Amino acid sequence: MVADESLPFAGTLYTSESEIAVLTDQPCDAGCPYWRPGAKCLDGWSGSSKAFFIEFQMDHYPNRYNDHGLISDAPAYWFLNAAIPLVLQYGNDRNNIPCSCWSSGCGEFDAFEILGTGGERGKSTIHRQGNLEGGDSNYFKRPIGQTMKFALVWHFPHITALVLDDNFDFTETLSEAQLQRLVAYDPESWVHSLFPIGS
Repeated sequence: MVADESLPFAGTLYTSESEIAVLTDQPCDAGCPYWRPGAKCLDGWSGSSKAFFIEFQMDHYPNRYNDHGLISDAPAYWFLNAAIPLVLQYGNDRNNIPCSCWSSGCGEFDAFEILGTGGERGKSTIHRQGNLEGGDSNYFKRPIGQTMKFALVWHFPHITALVLDDNFDFTETLSEAQLQRLVAYDPESWVHSLFPIGS
């Protein structure tokens, strides 16, 4: 579905087998040299400064089908280079040549993911093959039966991932001062991670 305005997702993804890919509504043509036949080719969010906010909960649901080895009951919220969902994240073509730029540098940023089947801890990790991989020991307790608010802010040369207070207001706009408060790193916090990224 391509929407002509921002629409919050109000549904439920019951298992780790279900995914939503969120891109802009801007067609990608010259900048996208290839994509899967029949797929919509849309741009992602470019630029070194951007922010994403989400309110979610992670109740326990085991996977329903044979899902080719995916971990059951392990929800995640992650970001990929827009070139990856247009083709394939993992795997090779019939000539055993990698189909995407994941392994050659695009990588992914796991804003948060549950590690292990039915796990209770959510944590952030960056994956870029060959450089800048890893995370920290910070985590949050999986929100079961209640929602949690979370922010992910790209502010070059860093990415800030943090759990927000329950009363945080998702307004249409944020001032520069509000954003600066969000990215002000607190080394004593267990729910705030700061990731350095290269150029």
